[in-house]
Amino acid sequence: MPGRFAATLLGAALVAGVAGEARAQSADPCAPGLRLAGTRGVQQGQDHAGDRAALVALYRAAGGADWIDRTNWLSGEPLGTWFGVRTEGGRVTSLDLCGPGGNNLRGTIPPELGTLGRLRDLRLSNNALTGRIPAELGDLGELEVLRLSNNALSGTVPSSLGNLGKVWELRLHQNRLTGTLPESVQHMGSLRRLRIEDNAGLCAPADDGFRAWLRTLDEFRGDCAAAVPVLPLPALVGLGLLLLGGAWRRSRHRRA
Repeated sequence: MPGRFAATLLGAALVAGVAGEARAQSADPCAPGLRLAGTRGVQQGQDHAGDRAALVALYRAAGGADWIDRTNWLSGEPLGTWFGVRTEGGRVTSLDLCGPGGNNLRGTIPPELGTLGRLRDLRLSNNALTGRIPAELGDLGELEVLRLSNNALSGTVPSSLGNLGKVWELRLHQNRLTGTLPESVQHMGSLRRLRIEDNAGLCAPADDGFRAWLRTLDEFRGDCAAAVPVLPLPALVGLGLLLLGGAWRRSRHRRA
């Protein structure tokens, strides 16, 4: 009897173990059979689905197939192993595709990046991104660093960036941005470094209050240097002759 009872208990335990493993596998809708069992499968299950979708949107909008390094992008590997991505608890906290020479991002910044609710560091500088800065980036309430410099971004700076109360560094220089920097950036209570120089006419507001606020920053670089149109050679020659002619007439008038 004791031997039979022990065998019964052992059999029940084995059945329960198999059933438990089956339930664990079926809980992950991405798990193909039993192949994802173990640590890798657990890490993947913890990744935030919305964060994964936002990164996929960036890959597709910014020509990911031609990136210099796209290790693990669009794969089933944990997001923290994708090149340039750092995660904590399955949420993306840092996205750095900048580097000294960039990563050959060519395309636009998708609005889906605004859904990365735990993102603290976003660096897309030194690439060839075009189009506008999405207003949705103003939804990144945990963001501390935003670097979009040295691209070909155009249009105006969205006023929604003023919602980024934790950002201490904002770099928008060396783009093709125009218009006036929105006064809402004064609401960025943590901002210490701001660069907007070398654009196509992006200026800081001229009112005294905004200028005084700029002086409270540790670093501000800006100008209003608009792109100078290049005149065709005949026009340049004509302009030169006109200026020389005017100077000659003034000189002759003085001698008279």
